[in-house]
Amino acid sequence: MKSLKMKIAAFNQIERDRLMSGKVIEDFRPGDVISVEYKQNAKQKDNFFVGTCIGVTKKGIMSKVTVLKMSSHGVQIVRSFITSHPSVISIKLNRKAKKHNRAKLYYLKSKADKV
Repeated sequence: MKSLKMKIAAFNQIERDRLMSGKVIEDFRPGDVISVEYKQNAKQKDNFFVGTCIGVTKKGIMSKVTVLKMSSHGVQIVRSFITSHPSVISIKLNRKAKKHNRAKLYYLKSKADKV
């Protein structure tokens, strides 16, 4: 008989496979420039959010990516996407970054010219 932790882990893996089927998610790291294709409503067309990945959290079904974007008016936009959410269609790598020594690049929020 399996323990409760093993049953939960098996359920999470099955659920993650079901939610991630048909999605294109490339390998990326914090510092890379990525584009996230998503839908806000079922009736709207696909939107793209292109920016610098400043953090990745890997927690099974609740894995998320945080993206920092500079708008044309100099305003910073920070947005987090749950990768297994049905509204996220794909995450594509646009440009690899130089090597960063940190897993979270939240300091880029204060350095607008670096992004």
